[in-house]
Amino acid sequence: MPCACGSRKCRKILGDIRSIPKAQLGLYKKTGALQRYMKTLLTEIEAGTYQIPAYEYEALETLGGRG
Repeated sequence: MPCACGSRKCRKILGDIRSIPKAQLGLYKKTGALQRYMKTLLTEIEAGTYQIPAYEYEALETLGGRG
């Protein structure tokens, strides 16, 4: 969804962790700014074992297939 925070560093879009640019995500990892569950999620995504939950597919269908 659109962000209206006004920060010069804003990415302008709020999304899930998969939408964070790799350089920014690397900084978050390096500085310890990620919660434990996010670290686990990233490990699954990077290993190719992450499965998108059914509720996410349902939400995308509700939104007309937008991601």
